[in-house]
Amino acid sequence: MDMKEWKEKLMPERKNGYDRLPAGEREAVNAYCQDYKAYLDAGKTERECVQEGIRLAEAKGFRAYQRGMSLQAGDKVYVNNRGKMLMLAVIGKESLAQGVHIAAAHVDSPRLDLKPTPLYEENELAYLKTHTIAFDTLYPDGPPAIGPEQISENGSGQG
Repeated sequence: MDMKEWKEKLMPERKNGYDRLPAGEREAVNAYCQDYKAYLDAGKTERECVQEGIRLAEAKGFRAYQRGMSLQAGDKVYVNNRGKMLMLAVIGKESLAQGVHIAAAHVDSPRLDLKPTPLYEENELAYLKTHTIAFDTLYPDGPPAIGPEQISENGSGQG
């Protein structure tokens, strides 16, 4: 065998998984990605992500859970915790003693966390003191878009 044959045998060309998908599956993957990109565009902060999650859940038949409300098998409910956490549930037919399926995730939205007294001046420039976030590592092409978020003393948010 010559060098080229050895190279092909020992170092096969790696193909991206997307390139190996049948055309029909590629369309489904692209559609999912478009929806996901739209979600990311709509949710630049945790609160916006939760609002968008609620909008999407309600479009799929979920409704806000109210403490003490009657639930039946198949009901779809959600709980919005202070605008920063969203829990979705589909009520099952079996008793909890039979088990439960839980899927969990968290919202990690990029943002600037300003310190309590953030503004200072140095060399005739205004700066903001922030909690450390490694934007240069996380976002080598520049920081993501930033949406306004204001938190009042009682913890309620306004976007």
